[in-house]
Amino acid sequence: MEYVYRRLNIYNYDDKQLVKQHIRTIDMILFYFIISNLFLLRFIKVNYELFYILDFFLLIYSLIHLRNIRFNISFVGYTSFLVLLMIIGSNIEKFGFNENVINNLLMIYTPLCYFAYFSYLKKTYSLDVLEKLYSVCFYLLNIHFVINTIIIFIQIKTTSFLIGRFLAGNPHPFDHWTGLVGMNGVSVLNFLWIVTVLFNMYKIKKTKSQLMIVWLAVQFSIMGYLSIAIDNKMLIQTLLIFVFIFFLINFLTSDKFVITKITLLTLLFISIAFVGITFSNSQYEYVSEDTFISNFIYDPNSVPSPHNERAYLNYLAYYKFDASSQGIGFSNVNLNNQTIHVHLGINSSSLLLILGGLFFLGFTIHIYTLVLYKCIEIKGGRIKKIIIYLSLLITITTCAYATQIFRDQYITIALFLITFIFYLTSNKKETNTA
Repeated sequence: MEYVYRRLNIYNYDDKQLVKQHIRTIDMILFYFIISNLFLLRFIKVNYELFYILDFFLLIYSLIHLRNIRFNISFVGYTSFLVLLMIIGSNIEKFGFNENVINNLLMIYTPLCYFAYFSYLKKTYSLDVLEKLYSVCFYLLNIHFVINTIIIFIQIKTTSFLIGRFLAGNPHPFDHWTGLVGMNGVSVLNFLWIVTVLFNMYKIKKTKSQLMIVWLAVQFSIMGYLSIAIDNKMLIQTLLIFVFIFFLINFLTSDKFVITKITLLTLLFISIAFVGITFSNSQYEYVSEDTFISNFIYDPNSVPSPHNERAYLNYLAYYKFDASSQGIGFSNVNLNNQTIHVHLGINSSSLLLILGGLFFLGFTIHIYTLVLYKCIEIKGGRIKKIIIYLSLLITITTCAYATQIFRDQYITIALFLITFIFYLTSNKKETNTA
């Protein structure tokens, strides 16, 4: 009978409690295995190739369990997907097809499998079950933050603690001062911090805990100081934009507590960060205010400094690799054997511009935005939904210009957890439990 109701789409599963109240063992194992890549497995060994196995398993597993559930894919969704296929097809027709095409497309789009799995979780389990997963993650994130912060301070003091085996691949120690995140992990650590902040903000929303507010302020201070030491220039832009989305979701659900209390914390964080940057010890590289903008874009009237790698790679994409059209083709770029730039891929925007041009980058950002938008499931009128979509679009665009969001699946796992907390924020009724 339940199958008939599902096929006829007579009622919403949450409304009639046709959701599981206890999580399957396999889903618990899968969920914690996914997030363990952020906490420890990356430190043991950075292995991107094995992610493809996990990606396809998550996709097949999710589709099998969702086979009887109806999904409403909008006209915009269908049209966007078809246009993206046309852009990819046109690129292959012009530049040819080889192994590089497969590798580049897998790199960019297999991370979406995490969000297929998230869709399965939210359709299968009640909000109370997801809250239990949140609670475990909350403690793991904060315990990890304390331990990892201690390790990073030791690494800064000694310059070599736990990083010896990484120096053969990259001789710059500060690129590895990320504690248990591991080799070249500054961008991943940055997103792990963002996840931790958002989970703690959600805790404050739920419990109104004054102690949590103090703890979050302490975390802001530590993150600002350590970002200077490890040359993490992207913290302010990326953290603030995700915090803004959190505020926005709560504003649309009229949560005055979060708006008033956590806004003050954010202002405090900004103050601490900029004061720290202004008066930082001379042993660390000074980061000017202009760098925050020029890391994303470049002045079209001048050639950016090669030391400003993000802006310089964007410059190369347009002026040497035809980014305004179709780039140089998926078939002509092999990240493991390329001479374009030693740090090609440090941000996803320049890489996708070189691979497929501006329209390819734009529609990839749009597809990711649509997927996150569907996962978060904002309820309300059209205006609210448009506001959330545009905010997510700006967020994904910022992350594409700042980080390796379409290349590094460790960052995608962090984005998976961010989506998880946004979904709870937009759907879970506020409680007064401590």
